[in-house]
Amino acid sequence: MQLTVFDDTPCELGEGACWDGPGALLWVDIPAGRVFRRSAADGCARRVDLGQSVGCVFPCAGGGYIAGLRDGVAVFDFDRGVTGWLDRSIAGDPHTRCNDGAIDRRGRLWVGVMRDDQAPGSGSLLCVESGSLTRVVREGLTVPNGLAWSADRRVLYHIDSARRVIEALEFDEERGAVGAVVAEIRTPDGWGYPDGMTIDDEGHLWVAHWGGGRVSRWDPESGGCIGEISVPARNVTSCAFGGEDLRDLYITSARDGGGSGGEVRVCRPGPVGQRPPALPYKPHEPAPRSKDRA
Repeated sequence: MQLTVFDDTPCELGEGACWDGPGALLWVDIPAGRVFRRSAADGCARRVDLGQSVGCVFPCAGGGYIAGLRDGVAVFDFDRGVTGWLDRSIAGDPHTRCNDGAIDRRGRLWVGVMRDDQAPGSGSLLCVESGSLTRVVREGLTVPNGLAWSADRRVLYHIDSARRVIEALEFDEERGAVGAVVAEIRTPDGWGYPDGMTIDDEGHLWVAHWGGGRVSRWDPESGGCIGEISVPARNVTSCAFGGEDLRDLYITSARDGGGSGGEVRVCRPGPVGQRPPALPYKPHEPAPRSKDRA
């Protein structure tokens, strides 16, 4: 399988790969507070500095973008930077920030929150829904990371990197509620830590491995690994399907101690990805209220 460099910008901590429907890839450099967008067709690239660490980024259906930042979830565009906030419930803690996130088919944003020191059990998972209060839906996590939903929307897959585990949780799409853990996949110790994740149209999970130099493919029904892609970067951070046919797999990475990594690579592994939804928020609408965390 041919793995090529899509963008050679040396990100310190490249993360949050997300396909932007018009034909471009979005990704972030977490500590630099930068968001990148690059067209897959002509290579046209844009960058915006948001002024604080950024963990994830997504397009809005009504135009513009949202990003999970240190202070919460912000609305931004590439010309003006941050233009508003959807949620600032974590703004009071300078050692806490948004990490990875995902949008469900009802347009709700799910975003992990973690401490810089990765204190065990200090992380959580928030649900931000337009027009309603932000809810804390999971607590006791450490490094909340990749999220994905099964095709029938009855299972939420969620990674807690520090525990090297992919959890399958009961999910009620109508209420946006998370239930009990029904299954777990523990990744091998020698593969580093599971980080970002996406899912293909066959229901298989694709997982980036920090410290493992690979992206692995898992069958959540059997719990077995059914394939892997070796990546020439030690710290592989996220992956996302994109391209017009959703067959291109984009892979982000972070710099390692030797100075390698930080680029975005792309390959065509065969399966088709699921089309990512956009957040149903329009920049001219008032932002929903935020519920302060206890």
